Amino acid sequence: MQTRGTGPVTLRLAIEKFLLKEPFHITGHTMVDSEVLTAEVEANGLVGRGESAGVYYQPGDNPHDNFKLLDAQRQRVEAGLDR
Repeated sequence: MQTRGTGPVTLRLAIEKFLLKEPFHITGHTMVDSEVLTAEVEANGLVGRGESAGVYYQPGDNPHDNFKLLDAQRQRVEAGLDR
């Protein structure tokens, strides 16, 4: 689909795991890596990129749940949703 006179819009989602340079310690937790949702929106050869890790203490705020939320909006985004 096209939006505002531009070419097709493509949404790409992926869950990636990044190793931390050194362990991160916070009360009761030690983290050695970070699982992150990455999102890319491409149109006319331009790519916008964002990342979301969520927070460990908030139920439902994690890369897997956020992936599902964004994927459910894929059709609207690729049809030209701009806000």
